Amino acid sequence: MILYSLNNDPAIYFAYLGTLAAVQADTWATEIGTLWPNPKAWLLTTLKRVPVGTSGGVSFPGTSAAFFGSLLICASALAMNVKWLSSFGWLESLLLIGFSGLLASLVDSFFGATIQAQYFDPVREKVTERTHSVAPDGSMVENRLIKGTPLVDNDVVNICCALSGSALAYLVIRNVHLFS
Repeated sequence: MILYSLNNDPAIYFAYLGTLAAVQADTWATEIGTLWPNPKAWLLTTLKRVPVGTSGGVSFPGTSAAFFGSLLICASALAMNVKWLSSFGWLESLLLIGFSGLLASLVDSFFGATIQAQYFDPVREKVTERTHSVAPDGSMVENRLIKGTPLVDNDVVNICCALSGSALAYLVIRNVHLFS
């Protein structure tokens, strides 16, 4: 595996798992959170009720799914019997990667609620992340920016999510004397 050759550094491997856990958590939070029957969602920054699927919205089913998705990433690495995970401790590894993914998904929600561009779509009369819509006659209609920064789209927020999961796992392992 290529990760073993990177200076034989366990922090790099944990950062890798943190990245995978972050993107898994974000995906599971969105997909399971929006499919759950009658979920209640709140905007992370204000705790006001918002429609499920709103950028920055969190729900109990979605947040739980984020944590379990992160645990699955670590469990699959544990199943491969990676020495660094057993050296750090199986439970400790599960908790570190589980919380790295969970916290990264919350970072994603925070940025989604604060700096991610959101537009008003006059064709569908709703808030969207898209800059343009297609009118019934096939013409492109520009959506009006109502919140956030135009350069910060969902892809930028997802990158921040992945990097935060990676950084958290990396920094924790770097500061554990076992691997110094």
